[in-house]
Amino acid sequence: MTTKIALQKEVKYFEKKKKDLLKKNKGAFALIKDSELIGTFPTEENAYKEGIQLFGNAPFLIKQILAKENNISFSSLYFGVKDANL
Repeated sequence: MTTKIALQKEVKYFEKKKKDLLKKNKGAFALIKDSELIGTFPTEENAYKEGIQLFGNAPFLIKQILAKENNISFSSLYFGVKDANL
């Protein structure tokens, strides 16, 4: 049995197109659904509003177009998760 990761197709598409996106849209936010770039937006909020308008409650990816990823991590206690059985 294979477990499919949510938004796997969108992340794969973003990584494939990242170099081209950086040339014209560095710092903007990409809105991606399936294997299609819906558009780029100046803010994450603008991308989110467009995604909700087009797709409703269906999953879509919003990713900032950056040369280097900003990885942020938090402990589970930050979110109030003390005993998570995953």
